Amino acid sequence: MDRETKRRFGQWDAGALLFSGESCAVYQAEPRGAVIKWLKPRAANDPRHHDQFATEIDALTHLEHPNVVKLLHHGEVDNRPYLVLAERGLPLAYLGRLTLRDALYVASEVGRALQAVHKLDRVFRNLAPANVLINDAGEVTLIDFAYCCAPNTSEPGAPAHHNYLSPEQARGELLSPQSDQYGLGLILLELTTGAAAYPAERSAEQLRFIASGLSAGEVRARMAAVGNVQERLTNLVLRALERNPHERFAQMIELIREINRALNVIDVNRDRRELCETVQRVRHQMQMS
Repeated sequence: MDRETKRRFGQWDAGALLFSGESCAVYQAEPRGAVIKWLKPRAANDPRHHDQFATEIDALTHLEHPNVVKLLHHGEVDNRPYLVLAERGLPLAYLGRLTLRDALYVASEVGRALQAVHKLDRVFRNLAPANVLINDAGEVTLIDFAYCCAPNTSEPGAPAHHNYLSPEQARGELLSPQSDQYGLGLILLELTTGAAAYPAERSAEQLRFIASGLSAGEVRARMAAVGNVQERLTNLVLRALERNPHERFAQMIELIREINRALNVIDVNRDRRELCETVQRVRHQMQMS
């Protein structure tokens, strides 16, 4: 165990390193059932990263929802903030293309989490498959609230997953709950078609492309290529991906209702067995590699 993990985080110890990003590292907590998110030493002198931890703590302290990650504890070690979060499964990004039924179910659950965020008068602004976790029971959890902001503001600092930004966010304009609808629309489009709308590369040209938004023709072509897709589903994705945020759904609950109507046509009983099997298979593959 390296020097970084020889620390006590409340009642937890840090175990194996699970993820290492630009500003923070995530460790398996011991005893298990939780993870520890800790600011890296090289990021400790940048007040922006401290602000992001404070933002996440504030949001999770006020959010109590089954689709939102649970904050178990927070504090500082070596003058660097940390969070202890309930462990909630594998990132959606690891699962690949899902069945249409599972894609609609996951999108509906993510929508519920975003609706809870919007009720707090906040915009999540960091939606991406990497920030959606699914466990072996098929339960869906939204994580990483470091970029939450108030509506009608233009917050500096773009999230890492820039290829899921709304056009107005890419242009640095005022954000609203409708900005999160765009991100959810992109995820649903990706889950349905098996391909991300935008490549993950980060460049000025790519940002300009994202800022222009997807055309209705391109969205329809992507959906049509899948085959046997309900017109209702295509229409709800089109509306969530409107370039003008005022032309999207008035509230997240309206988008959730449309997703559920499309889901009811396929499976009114919400059978999650195939999704659970997918998560378990991917987890087994990761353990074997």
